Amino acid sequence: MGSVFRRKYPDKKTGQERKVRNYSIRFKDADGKWVTEPTEATKKYLAERLLLDREAEVQREHAGAPIPLAMSDQQDAYLAELKDAYLADRKTRVKSGTYNLYKERLDFTLSDMGIERISQLTLEAIDSYVNRRLDQGVTPRTVNLQMAVLRRMIQHAVNRELPGVVRNPLARWQPLRETPRKKRRALAPDEAQRLLGTTPVHRRMIWVTALATGMRRKELVLIREEDFRWERGLIVVRPAVAKNGRQRVVEIPEELNGLLREWIERDLPHRRRLMEEYLTRTRSKLAEYEKAGRGDSSQAEALRHLEDKILKHRDHRRLFRNGRGLPYLKSNLLRDFQADLKRAEIDPVGLDLHALRVCNATILRTNGVPDIAIKQRLGHVSIETTDRHYVDLDRVDTGEGTDAVAKFLGFSNGGTKSHASSDNVPASGFNLAEADGPLRPTPDILAALARRYPNAVIGRLFDVSETAVRKWMTKWGVVRDKRQVSKERLTEADIGILRAEVRIMLARSAKAG
Repeated sequence: MGSVFRRKYPDKKTGQERKVRNYSIRFKDADGKWVTEPTEATKKYLAERLLLDREAEVQREHAGAPIPLAMSDQQDAYLAELKDAYLADRKTRVKSGTYNLYKERLDFTLSDMGIERISQLTLEAIDSYVNRRLDQGVTPRTVNLQMAVLRRMIQHAVNRELPGVVRNPLARWQPLRETPRKKRRALAPDEAQRLLGTTPVHRRMIWVTALATGMRRKELVLIREEDFRWERGLIVVRPAVAKNGRQRVVEIPEELNGLLREWIERDLPHRRRLMEEYLTRTRSKLAEYEKAGRGDSSQAEALRHLEDKILKHRDHRRLFRNGRGLPYLKSNLLRDFQADLKRAEIDPVGLDLHALRVCNATILRTNGVPDIAIKQRLGHVSIETTDRHYVDLDRVDTGEGTDAVAKFLGFSNGGTKSHASSDNVPASGFNLAEADGPLRPTPDILAALARRYPNAVIGRLFDVSETAVRKWMTKWGVVRDKRQVSKERLTEADIGILRAEVRIMLARSAKAG
């Protein structure tokens, strides 16, 4: 008889023993060896059901009966029914955008797999489908996202004890290793000028608005003319458009405010003429297909769909439009952005539409705008998201503040980039000969450092091992009141500043002695 349990682990902060949320099961395989498997069950009775199912599998395997690798005969529910139940539950628990994303992925995955019942969803079938998707050129991340939402759908059925679902076949499927994403970068000032100077005016207005506001691609596409409040110089991002479902207000520069107002007044009659011309061309091509007896062809159906689309959006009030006067699609906007980068001879590596958001956040951070204001402007819930994905740190440090650091260290800073005061600073007296010798502390300096830093940091500071630091402390009788734990990661620049401070302290100690 097997067992169910939750694994234990020590809490790093409190040192207390805690248990993981999910249960694991332990049973004997067909060879009589104990096997431990993690599960996604968070309730004991569900884990016990999984254990009984696995033991039944082992017994049948031991008897030589053919069984699916990941299933038992008790599982025979229709995946379409599980999908409907899962989406009905998600609709009341997640945002509409997240719900639509789940629905789109599940519809495509179940249709593309060609599997109707859960009993057909074996590990072999899953691996076969995954390999086929990879052969089609799909990235491992996309495949993992497909499998993740499918796993959540089946786990929902297991947790709710829906008929025909005993266990989750995807619980034992291991996700693919993903290649790291290429980090976005911000446009350099000359690149931004070339981009804005070589693109058509209807896209130039989109790019300059994105650079000035940091708005998302979806927000740029769906923004309406009434969302632009020219009298107050701002743009309102409606809750239905914002990714987090929260309305926000983004102020814009005064000159851009005037350009957008002029754009609306001038473009409205022009976009209607463009759409009428496009509608005339579409109807002309459709008439040619019907005259040639091809009115029921796929090309003719596509033209009818396009005709309906033009008529539907004939009086649209979107702030921006494409070259034919119609509202932009998100995918088409990305395609045109990439074409404009090529036209402006800008290296596209690290650049997509949201690189314009990165550029906006980087400019704000470089110019000292508070983090809370940057977070609000970009529509993020936490500043960590802004720092992790939307600030190009390579462009934030422009060299400003060098005077303050030089003054602190006693250096002169000729040719500085910053606007700090250029007070006369006494020469530090440091030279290469002094720096070439090994840096070693005195007992007093070691005692002062030990009160503040752990041995690992002190070892980095003096370029010795932790063992050497412990020997120094034993030799000079240095004892800490309590153990020091490094709560911050000191960079090489931080260590360099500490070395400079220690050299100053050693010089003063030698002069006093």
